[in-house]
Amino acid sequence: MREVFYTPPGADFLQALQQFLLNSGRDLASSTIVFPGKRPSLYFKKQLSMNTTGAFYPPRLLSIEEFIDTIAAQYYPDFADIEAIDAVWLLYRTMDTLSTPLAQRLCGKGFGDFFPWGLHLFDFMENLDREAIDNEQLKGLEKNAELGFDVPESTNALLAHIVSLREAFHRVLTEKRLMTRGFKHLCCLGAFDGTLPEGSGQVCFAGLFALAATERQIIKTIWQNGSGQIILEGNPWEWPILTEFVHFLGADATPLPCPVQQAQRITLHSAIDTHGEVISTLKILSDMPDSRTAVVLPSPETLFPLLSFAVDGVDNPYNVSLGYPLSRTSVFDLLLHTLNAQIQKRPGENIPVAEYFSVVSHPFVKNLITPLGNSEDHGDETDDTRTLRNAISFLEQAFSKDSTEENLAGRPFITPAEVDNLLINDPCRMQVQQINNIFFKAFENAVTIHDISECLGDLLEFVLHHTTVRAFVLSQEIFRAALEALERLKGMMSSGQPFHREPEENHRAICTFVAAYLETVKIPFETKPIENLEIIGFLETRNITFQNVVILDLNEGVLPRSRMVNPLVPLGIYDILQIPSPAYHEEIFRYYFYRLVRSARNVHLLYIDSDEKVRSRYIERIIWEEEKRSGRMNAIQVKRRINRINVRTSSHTPSIPKTPSIMAHLLETTFSPSALDDYIVCPVLFYYRRVLYFRDERITEEGLDASKRGILIHRILSRTFGNYVGRAIDSSVFNELLADMETIVEEVLGKPGLSGEYYLFKTLTTYKLASFLKRTIHEARGPFIVQSVEKTFKHAIKTGEHTIRMQGIIDRIDYLPETDQHLIIDYKTGGGKQYPRSILKRCSFENASDIHNYVRSLQLPLYLRLFTENVNLPLSKAGAKLMLLRSNDEEDLFAGLDCEKREDLFSLYMKGFDTLMGDLLNSDLPFVPFDTDACSSCLFNDLCHV
Repeated sequence: MREVFYTPPGADFLQALQQFLLNSGRDLASSTIVFPGKRPSLYFKKQLSMNTTGAFYPPRLLSIEEFIDTIAAQYYPDFADIEAIDAVWLLYRTMDTLSTPLAQRLCGKGFGDFFPWGLHLFDFMENLDREAIDNEQLKGLEKNAELGFDVPESTNALLAHIVSLREAFHRVLTEKRLMTRGFKHLCCLGAFDGTLPEGSGQVCFAGLFALAATERQIIKTIWQNGSGQIILEGNPWEWPILTEFVHFLGADATPLPCPVQQAQRITLHSAIDTHGEVISTLKILSDMPDSRTAVVLPSPETLFPLLSFAVDGVDNPYNVSLGYPLSRTSVFDLLLHTLNAQIQKRPGENIPVAEYFSVVSHPFVKNLITPLGNSEDHGDETDDTRTLRNAISFLEQAFSKDSTEENLAGRPFITPAEVDNLLINDPCRMQVQQINNIFFKAFENAVTIHDISECLGDLLEFVLHHTTVRAFVLSQEIFRAALEALERLKGMMSSGQPFHREPEENHRAICTFVAAYLETVKIPFETKPIENLEIIGFLETRNITFQNVVILDLNEGVLPRSRMVNPLVPLGIYDILQIPSPAYHEEIFRYYFYRLVRSARNVHLLYIDSDEKVRSRYIERIIWEEEKRSGRMNAIQVKRRINRINVRTSSHTPSIPKTPSIMAHLLETTFSPSALDDYIVCPVLFYYRRVLYFRDERITEEGLDASKRGILIHRILSRTFGNYVGRAIDSSVFNELLADMETIVEEVLGKPGLSGEYYLFKTLTTYKLASFLKRTIHEARGPFIVQSVEKTFKHAIKTGEHTIRMQGIIDRIDYLPETDQHLIIDYKTGGGKQYPRSILKRCSFENASDIHNYVRSLQLPLYLRLFTENVNLPLSKAGAKLMLLRSNDEEDLFAGLDCEKREDLFSLYMKGFDTLMGDLLNSDLPFVPFDTDACSSCLFNDLCHV
């Protein structure tokens, strides 16, 4: 009986392989070594060069896929490889010829809708081919499907016709002289007679694991012919997959004599999140000697945080070898928003406002360096760049939620023509026009995949030539991967084919398809040089031994990775056909994890410890094995990474002095009651908002927030009561006023093209305001006359040493003839009551800190002061109240108080006003935050608490 060889656990596999080949006395130059992947070849070649004196010819080094390619080239020299997207297209065309209900359902809407399902179907067909499942087995499956598996009817329909579909697909591939990866395996198995490609010499299959049935059979043929040898990594009797392979060969397994790693140190590290893991990795790498080290990333999403905060912190050259999803990059983000703008576009160049500003506010766009200037000048930021950003900021404000432009605020769609009109006198008008042309208008006439891909390629080239993005780390690889993906799209078989007869539907379908495809693209960071520090993907570690291993993200669902279940094929089918199941794939991950860990000297295993994430079962097994070996619990201690952050500062930060220029600004300012309310909340909030005029960034979107709702409701009430100024209001005019209000609601909120959220808001607003009118009119003690609506009042007020200007816009003022009273009304759409009487006993109105703690607002008392002093009216003739629209309630400032007590209450609020103004205008008192619980929800929290 012939034998296969294996290296024991903990051995350096490549070193053992080299020794085996040298001891065999074979001519290395005429030999072929087949590894499971490409990267072991680089390490093995370097190892040979280090242990060989003088020049030498290395053996031919191939991955198992490359080896199959050499066989295919021998037997099918005129066949070409086909990309997966082209294969799915051919599968679509093939399936469209079948007269089955499922085929009509999947193919009826066009290739764009078929594509995601086609990927799953193609994956199943590839598995059938790689595992050499013959059609007789499938016919048995079809009969079972006719009886009905416990799956959706559409799946049974697919399985019932899988043989005819597979035969038709293979026939199309053969006619076109094309091969998918799975079909190539199947064809090579059928044609291979044991004759190796010329120049192969003796073949050594090294470290292979979890082979497909086609690969196993081809290797067995070569091995039985005496043309090849097999060396496995690890004891085959320890791993069911290797055990089955040895039995399949009918071989004996013989261990190779080689040293194994004995003194091994395993350290566990836990962190609360990815950044905690990265900080721990920096500490590990800083303390580690300069020897062969692998930082293994089972989840490629950790790559950029790792490079930014850990690897760049150690002064060692490093190499990156893994596949990173394009969808995690800013390049994809720009492409996706550009495509979404086309997918969601309405007739007449109406682009969704949210998607438009997601594109023009993208860092690659708003930081364009003089688009119409010299594209090679990538120096410091220019005035043109700043101007462009200002122009985009102006556009955002014009379409933002709190815009005062009635015809723009709340608009879910925007046109390039409207943008152009807004910037008619702006120095950056031509730059914005060029941006609109490249990112939006260029797509208007695109009717095929080739057209869309061409537009996206031009867009990326434009960004590359007009920004500094090329100077960023790894940007070259990211842009190259994106551009190569677009070239593949342009070259695919269906690139010139419309997807739908109706132009708008065709445009949407093609853009949706391109977006879905780009989301599947991986960036192959495969830098060739070998460094002592390797940032490497999990499967790229196969067959390679490192002295130090650091593995991040060792949590369930990451390692082992959650296996996606094919929605078209139930799991039971895999068992019936003996196609590798999810459990089989889990053993693959487990094998490669333990061979990597056992062969290293120092191992650091990191995981996230949180309620949402559980550490990997592989860590649990390592702990359990060590506890068995040592006979004690907690045999491996876990280093818990705790980043201590002092969220309370010893002194308030910041402390902003009132410079002469700030004081001059304050003395020239016209204050509003809402500005004083900001000062009550926090002096630094007042400084940022009222001195520096910082604003919260309001990203334009179709949704309605509380601010936008408030603006719209105030607008409706202003227009409604504005039509009745000077008229007496009582129950006799209720129906008239209600009808007017409903008409105005329709005018303000019923514009064509508004979203469903606006429609719901319009319905609720109509109902709420109708209830408000009913209470206002029917429950009034008598008729009232609307004196003014949204009228501005100004007055100079003496406070301390200064006279300041105060201004306020009062929502509504009514006159009550029966009591000869004037009533100030302020609408509030959110929040509760603001003037509780209980504060009078607790608050010292002579202390700014007390006012901050107990007083919510001075707005109504200040409105009252502005009004009475403007019209020279005694306080006894005026009142003020809040109309709380959300709860259809009200809060009367002087409810139940006689004239003397009204004066006392008003005097207290004015004393508070004098206290605040004295504090605000005192040049010796800097702006200092109160630093309370309110800081957590402050818009400017990040500017204070750093």
